[in-house]
Amino acid sequence: MAPRTLYFYLLGAVCFIQTLNLVSVFAKYFYDGKYYRVTEYFDVGIEHNIPTIYSTTQLIFAGFCSLLVSKVCRLLCPRDQSYWLVLGLVLIFLGIDEGATIHEMIGSHFHDRFERGGYLYWLWVVPYGVLTAWFAAAYFPFLMRLPNKTRLGLILSGAIFVGGAIGVEMISAAEYEAAKEAGVRSLKYYLLYSLEEFMEMFGIALFIYYVLDYLASLTSSIELKLRSDT
Repeated sequence: MAPRTLYFYLLGAVCFIQTLNLVSVFAKYFYDGKYYRVTEYFDVGIEHNIPTIYSTTQLIFAGFCSLLVSKVCRLLCPRDQSYWLVLGLVLIFLGIDEGATIHEMIGSHFHDRFERGGYLYWLWVVPYGVLTAWFAAAYFPFLMRLPNKTRLGLILSGAIFVGGAIGVEMISAAEYEAAKEAGVRSLKYYLLYSLEEFMEMFGIALFIYYVLDYLASLTSSIELKLRSDT
């Protein structure tokens, strides 16, 4: 399957899941949880349901795509092999994290030790944010060596994913705290966490496209090299 075709399939799946999520969100808000037994399966703000399974699977698949590039790089670009290897392992970890909610466990550990509130109501964003900044700095030379299309694609997809996972997450945390203190349901909060999850899913779908597109260019180079050697 061509990378572009797969991308459109992934994008369609993301839009379908988000449509079901929005129906669930509005039902939860306007009908006071009356249909919770149905909507809980599609609400992206709830863990261990259909959106969680999809996000987990997509992240792990993105990780394996990166590992595949790492394997090919052994022949054509050995300098970059370790970067793709680590990137793949990080994505697989994030997929496991998504399914097992490891970040929330880490956040709970910090909640017992530090004061929280506002944008930092969920404190897991602090260690993850620091690690993300360090990771981006460490990968800067690697990104600069990639072809323009791949480099821009990885930066764009990464910015969308991190913008949702950390940026929008922090905004929704402040809204959640305000709604909790007021004792009301917040449609704004529901829409914010919907945007957050959409950005994460869309960012990874975009990442997969650019990685597989780059992989296709690498395999083409191998074929040309083999032909020239024969």
